[in-house]
Amino acid sequence: MTPRLPSCDTSELALRALERTLPNEWLVLETPADRSRTLGDELAADIAAISNVEATRSDVNSASALIEALQRPGNEIRVITGLDALSTSDWSHLDLARSRLTRDGCVVLVASAASIAMLYRHAPNLASWIAAAVLSFDDSGWILSDDEREQRLDALREWSGIDDVTVIARAERGTLPRDPEYAEWLVLLGRDDLVPQQPPTGDL
Repeated sequence: MTPRLPSCDTSELALRALERTLPNEWLVLETPADRSRTLGDELAADIAAISNVEATRSDVNSASALIEALQRPGNEIRVITGLDALSTSDWSHLDLARSRLTRDGCVVLVASAASIAMLYRHAPNLASWIAAAVLSFDDSGWILSDDEREQRLDALREWSGIDDVTVIARAERGTLPRDPEYAEWLVLLGRDDLVPQQPPTGDL
């Protein structure tokens, strides 16, 4: 039996992408084929809404288009859609040319199960970069149990050295840093109304 992928929505994936700050870190979101472009736009907007990190969404239809999208200057998060258009030879070419796919910023592939299967079958070396970073889209909501929520809040308090009251007060004054961890903290406290909002950026 094929193991079930961990699931998330675009908001959680945005936080995961923002946590990836090392060069050449990849994430893959498995989605229905007819929703990849829409969800790619949502993801880029979610990233912009909770951080000062730019995100661009590029729709590709070939190996060369994917290489071009990743070689553009800048270290913003690159959200890639349109992967269902890639052929087996495209994936094989990407596997051989994977050194041209390296970049400083995070890459998020938004792809159908069929595209992900092609990736693993025809680009195994590229797939090894991704390892366990494949998640399945689930819009039923990112729901934590009370214990999980409190454990995450404790981790955020320890990480920052401040408490919930201070976080809320700084958010109300507009002095809270824009790190994604603080946005997550506010959401966990039920104060997502205090998360700074920014218009989406990038060439869509």
